[in-house]
Amino acid sequence: MERLDKATSLGDSLILEKMLYEVDIKVFQILMKIQTTEKANYEITLNMFNNWLEEHGYKERYALWSQTLQVTSGTLENIKRLIQSDKHQKSVNSINKFYNPNSHGISQ
Repeated sequence: MERLDKATSLGDSLILEKMLYEVDIKVFQILMKIQTTEKANYEITLNMFNNWLEEHGYKERYALWSQTLQVTSGTLENIKRLIQSDKHQKSVNSINKFYNPNSHGISQ
């Protein structure tokens, strides 16, 4: 960046701008690879855990919601209703309310 600020000709500026652009692209590619790998690891772990739960007779299963899904407003309401009606989700919500002082209106 310092060299770009000191560049005196258009040719030098373009070369330096291209170099900076290529560095930015490489950083972006690395970050995308990290994110993709992390997501794949979560999915593999989740599948293994759900299989273990099934093999050992547990009824609950876990799902990742890291993806954005395009759905109609009716479908979104159905999803929300389904999650809220799930017995296990109700117990998790009640535990979260118990441990979250802000949900009781208590200020810290």
